[in-house]
Amino acid sequence: MKKFWKGVVFFALAASFVFGASACAVGEHTHTAGSEWNSDGANHWHECTECGAVMDLTAHTAGGEWQSNGEEHWRVCTVCGGQADKAAHTAMGGKHTNGTEDWYECGVCDGKMDVGAHEHTYDGYMTDGEQHWQVCIGCRRETERRAHTDSGWQSDSEEHWRACTECGREEVRAAHIPSDEWQKDGEAHWHVCTVCNAKVGLSAHTPGTRVQTDGSEDWYTCTGCGYKMNVTAHEHTYEGYQTDEEQHWQVCTGCGAETEHTDHSFTVWVEDELRCVCGAVKTALPQQRVELDLRYNASSMTVEQDTVSTVSFDLSDYAGIVYTGASLDGEDPVEGSFADGVLTVHVSEFGFAYGEHMLHVYVTDTGGAARTLRVPVLLVTKVLHDKTDFDNMSAYAKACEASPSAWGGYFELGANIPYNGIYTGIMPANIDTKYSTSILDTAGNGFIGVFDGCGYAVDGIQINAKGNGMEWQNNHAVFGVVNGATIKNVAFTNATVCIKGSVVVSRGSATLENVYVSFKSVMHNNYGNISAFFHNGRLGGVVRDCYVDITQTQYQTTYSNDPLTFNFPVFGLWTKMEGVYVVGAGPDGYDPFTNPVNTQFSWDPESDASNVYGIYASEEEFAAAYNAADSVLKAEIDGWDTAYWQIEDGKVSFREKQ
Repeated sequence: MKKFWKGVVFFALAASFVFGASACAVGEHTHTAGSEWNSDGANHWHECTECGAVMDLTAHTAGGEWQSNGEEHWRVCTVCGGQADKAAHTAMGGKHTNGTEDWYECGVCDGKMDVGAHEHTYDGYMTDGEQHWQVCIGCRRETERRAHTDSGWQSDSEEHWRACTECGREEVRAAHIPSDEWQKDGEAHWHVCTVCNAKVGLSAHTPGTRVQTDGSEDWYTCTGCGYKMNVTAHEHTYEGYQTDEEQHWQVCTGCGAETEHTDHSFTVWVEDELRCVCGAVKTALPQQRVELDLRYNASSMTVEQDTVSTVSFDLSDYAGIVYTGASLDGEDPVEGSFADGVLTVHVSEFGFAYGEHMLHVYVTDTGGAARTLRVPVLLVTKVLHDKTDFDNMSAYAKACEASPSAWGGYFELGANIPYNGIYTGIMPANIDTKYSTSILDTAGNGFIGVFDGCGYAVDGIQINAKGNGMEWQNNHAVFGVVNGATIKNVAFTNATVCIKGSVVVSRGSATLENVYVSFKSVMHNNYGNISAFFHNGRLGGVVRDCYVDITQTQYQTTYSNDPLTFNFPVFGLWTKMEGVYVVGAGPDGYDPFTNPVNTQFSWDPESDASNVYGIYASEEEFAAAYNAADSVLKAEIDGWDTAYWQIEDGKVSFREKQ
């Protein structure tokens, strides 16, 4: 019954003790507190001597030092003498030892726990100059100290040292001191350390590149120690000559010994080639660029030749020749003057010829035999420096060809041209009203020459204009109809196309390479189409390593009643593409391949497996594709001619020519 009162009744009656009474009446019974204290780990109380009721319940008042055994700790209540705050030990910190026992200490009462026998544990040696010993890592007791034992000299390829055979303590470690003389045998050579006698710098013999000889033996000499290697009987045998760009020599076919190297002397004519006795041919003369510098006479609307400028050809390496005449490609005579080995020719002597040709120079050699020297020339029709030059390019091109339907010439840009206007100098314009084949599409008609932008840009050019009377029948472009032409290394920036047309080429066959086009504005109706490279390239349009930027393009209709639709096949129709990309989202309904008005003329990008092209909505999207792991785009773009393209972290731009 007392246990029941302690466990259950105790809690039921707890409220009665709040009043502090030592005895209280319950019914007819009066409690009488016993003299002995009862307790648990938290409280102490008296019990009624009659009924065992809990009386005077209060919390222990702990005092004094902690008491403990191997598993628990507690404090003594100053009132009842019971155990207060009793709890299991809690280990704190590392293991303690006295050299005989190991234990952990309780973090609350500092009592010992987990007591066990101590075992010495050693980790390496302690040393001084004469002795070594070990220290227990637990109790720090030392073993007996013993004298070092010398191992004698030890070494590697660079150092030597002595060490204790027991504890490993090293003494006198130092770099080898090699002897002055090589030691060697038939396989290798080395030096000897003067301190420890170790081999220093041991390596196999290395034969030199040339055979040595004394007239009776041939051998190779080791480049390290001079040892004679591979000794053989010597018999020089020569067969032909060895040559480089400047000298010739002979090599013994048996031992490889070389004769003295001698400078070439071009004194032997073989037909029209000047050769050295060794057979080396005189280096061909490099291609020489000739600017014809044609002039446009606006008052007479004619193109005139420059009769003042001259070009010189240095032939002084051909000593003793006598000049007798010259011609272009062996056909058209070229008049010139020859003095001190230099041929001087007026540029007008080349007429309206253009592009790559061969100047034939006729001479006689020192023996009086007739010879022909061939000098490659690049005839540049005109270097265009400004808007006027660019507008007159069509007139220059027409003067280069006698045919009424052919425009020729080799043109270069010599500066960036701020054009900022409507272009009218198309050569020639495509005057067909439909998509039928034009007479200009036949071989030899249209522009058949070369345009090299040399890395410069034409800025702000506009193709076609509303209300100019031609917009309904012309597919305008800088180059109207082309036939086998080349347009390369140029940027057309901030271009505008109105109604229909193309920035670079209207139609025909041509190769476009390293061309950059950025559109400023597209002014459109729903009848024509607008492109960057070819309006119609079905006869042989090739676009290689080219880039279109439409990220900043403005789009508008040309007439108020036009629907807001854009026929904008940026790449051009029927073109073969070998690395062509357009960056920019384009207007609603934009498709870089489709001609929505005349779908039968739309270009099929799958029709030619060699086509390499890409469409990216933004420069960021393009850069992400470029920088991706194992990027096919990067492999393609990195192959472009970086003389004209600047590629930085996936952003491609035409390199601005300064």
